[in-house]
Amino acid sequence: HARCICTLVQEKGPEAFKTGIPHQLFTSFRIFMLLRAIQHRKESFLDEPAWKIEPFSSEPKSLMQSLLDQIASLPSLLQRLDAISSSNRAHQNEEIIALHKDFDSQMLRLEEWEANLETSSNSRLFWWPVSSLSDDETIFPISYDFTNILAANTMSHYWSFLLVIQISISTLLTISKEKEINVTYLLKHQAAISPEKRVDLARDICQSMRYHLQPEMGLYGPAATLFPINVALQIFRMENKTKEAIWCGDFISKLEMMGILLASHIPSIEARVGRST
Repeated sequence: HARCICTLVQEKGPEAFKTGIPHQLFTSFRIFMLLRAIQHRKESFLDEPAWKIEPFSSEPKSLMQSLLDQIASLPSLLQRLDAISSSNRAHQNEEIIALHKDFDSQMLRLEEWEANLETSSNSRLFWWPVSSLSDDETIFPISYDFTNILAANTMSHYWSFLLVIQISISTLLTISKEKEINVTYLLKHQAAISPEKRVDLARDICQSMRYHLQPEMGLYGPAATLFPINVALQIFRMENKTKEAIWCGDFISKLEMMGILLASHIPSIEARVGRST
């Protein structure tokens, strides 16, 4: 369905979604179109400037839409990473260094987005920790409450996007070392991509899940957890956090029991290798 929606939206062009129901449909489907591009690791037409400007020329951007502006280029970076990972071609130094710079810029844009969120004149507390009352959540004794489901959805995806970028930078670092390319002078976020930081972000995701499952959220809340909880699960598996990974698996099973049957079918966030380019 997402592929068909992408085709229809692209054929209409950005000016078709400025107002009314078309605008509402575009803003509703935009995240799914970008998530599809991230999961398939293929560049998206949504990264073109017109798609970030025209549909919002008459309507203000929500918190989520402002975040999606910042990560629209991520699918193309993942596509380039896969091409480098899958290629045995020599003399890729310039491509690898350029991709390092672009991932670094992507990370910086996200960090600036969060900083602006925290310091804007209209800023308020979007989430805060509360004690978890459920026995089955003792692995995560703290849960997050949010101002509303939009804030919860936006922040859980923000943390998952950071994790995708951090894993990608780590992969690129490994490739650089194998090819004896010195890129340490380029890296502005070495501390941010540590295993400890990744685990912390995955915990943030899990600590936001209880909020999404509140009865008043209907199916929208649980459905919004699909991508973030799968990213958290993959991080815990990578870092050998068995108890946390089991918790994520149980949460995904709970989603499937609620009728969300795609809950366990999110592709890996790691680079894809072994394909011709």
